[in-house]
Amino acid sequence: MKKASSMCKVIIDSNIWISFLIGKSLRGLVQYVRNEQIKIVTCEQQLQELTVSFQKPKLQKYFQASQIETFLAFLKGTSQIVPITKIEPLCRDPKDDYLLALSIASEAHYLVTGDKDLLEMQSINKTIIIKYVDFERAIDESPETSSKQPNA
Repeated sequence: MKKASSMCKVIIDSNIWISFLIGKSLRGLVQYVRNEQIKIVTCEQQLQELTVSFQKPKLQKYFQASQIETFLAFLKGTSQIVPITKIEPLCRDPKDDYLLALSIASEAHYLVTGDKDLLEMQSINKTIIIKYVDFERAIDESPETSSKQPNA
């Protein structure tokens, strides 16, 4: 795994963040950030998408407003927010194009997603497109991050 500024730059797709907040065994994400194993990369488009998603009735039953506020503050406070000025049609699903533009603009190492359209691409430029379970394995097994393992 390549590293920039001693940390792996990672884009987490909104579907993974939502799963994380619902409580699906993604606990390692916060630990990876706290242990400086990864640097989350995001953009205004994703922050807006998350804000809109959290307002949908089917998701509101899972979260209290305070949880959403805490999460968004965490994301904004710990992430590198990269401006996206050009979004090209690169994916079968145009709603995912901003994540690919973010991957290119940020030179992220990983784009972590559960989206089939993105996963089928496997990579874009230097960014590996990967499922969360495979990402977790890559981070945990990486020699660059082995001295920063998350506390169990």
